[in-house]
Amino acid sequence: MTIANCIVRHFSNGGTGTGIIVGPSGGSPIKLAITDTASSDNRYDGIEVQPTGSGGVIGIIKGALIDNNSNHGLYIDGSHTTGQIALAVVDSVASNNSNDGFGFDAGNAGAGAAALFDHVTAIGNGTGLSITNFAVGSVRRSNITGNTAGVFIQIATQGVAQSSQDNLVTGNGTDFSYGSFAPISLK
Repeated sequence: MTIANCIVRHFSNGGTGTGIIVGPSGGSPIKLAITDTASSDNRYDGIEVQPTGSGGVIGIIKGALIDNNSNHGLYIDGSHTTGQIALAVVDSVASNNSNDGFGFDAGNAGAGAAALFDHVTAIGNGTGLSITNFAVGSVRRSNITGNTAGVFIQIATQGVAQSSQDNLVTGNGTDFSYGSFAPISLK
């Protein structure tokens, strides 16, 4: 599935009010590419990745502007699947979203759920970046500033939220409202 050079706005009547929903329910993981796309001013999430059943998603979100949505900007939700989630979010901005700018809740995703946030900016959101449950989240070269809460991390024993320690997390109401990054070195 490829979405490129699009503007998705004002989804509010009927359905969920989410701009882009990626929700496969089974079979092989779908291959996802969202590039140079804006999703803004939606009644719920800007972009939601929520596979169900045994569905999975492998891919990239690059050059996205996710702005002014009433809930999350980008929300990756693995709580309804036993399938694989592997996403790279690169060169993207989440701003002025009421809840998380970038939210990653792996739930109990059986085959694992991993996301890389590389060179992303979260500004003016409820929480800039949230990584929870069994998630394997990696963050590098990113800016998280001007949010009510900068980073929220609540990881279960099999998950990890790791940073290459080249991020800027400052100027938020609370920079780390819960948890912290585990440092990793580049190889």
